[in-house]
Amino acid sequence: MCDLWVVMQSQGNGKQEKIVEKIVCSVCGKATPIAKIAGKYYCFTCGNKIVKEHIVGLLKDLERKGFIQSTSHEEDL
Repeated sequence: MCDLWVVMQSQGNGKQEKIVEKIVCSVCGKATPIAKIAGKYYCFTCGNKIVKEHIVGLLKDLERKGFIQSTSHEEDL
């Protein structure tokens, strides 16, 4: 499997330098990130948990505001 690397160029004091970093999941450290969420890289498993938590929060908020009636299928998410 191929490792992913990011190359950044920063300009400080008129000089350019290359910074090379290996991209890994910011939660578990796996070397197979597939998503960048809020500036951090995540593997499928960790990114999936973050997205699910966000969706459940949105559904609860919509229910509280009266836009939807029930989020009883939360365990299916």
